[in-house]
Amino acid sequence: MRKYIYFTGAAQNTGSSIFSANYEHLFLFHIYSTGNTSGAYTLIQAQSPAGDWGNVDNRLVSGNGTVLVKYEGPLAQTRAAITGYMNGTFSISVDAI
Repeated sequence: MRKYIYFTGAAQNTGSSIFSANYEHLFLFHIYSTGNTSGAYTLIQAQSPAGDWGNVDNRLVSGNGTVLVKYEGPLAQTRAAITGYMNGTFSISVDAI
C-alpha cells in the first residue's frame, strides 16, 4: 500500500500536485475537514490509461470529519482540488492498494 498526501490544512481554493498511481486498481481517498460550517467543494480527478482526466468524485463537504471515497479500477495518475471555498480547513490524501 502506498499513501500520498495531496495537501494538508488548505483554507482556500487550491490544487494539488499529481500522484503517479502506476495503474494500481484500488484507491481509498480521504477528505478531512475541520472548522467547517459552510464548507467547500472538493474534486478528485484521475487520468485513465488512455490519458484523459475525469472526475472520480466531486462533492460539497459542509461538515467536520472525514469523508472516504473508494474507487476501483486502473489509474495512471490522480490529483485533487478545493473549489468554491467558503470556510474550514481541508486535507486530502489517498491510499493506493
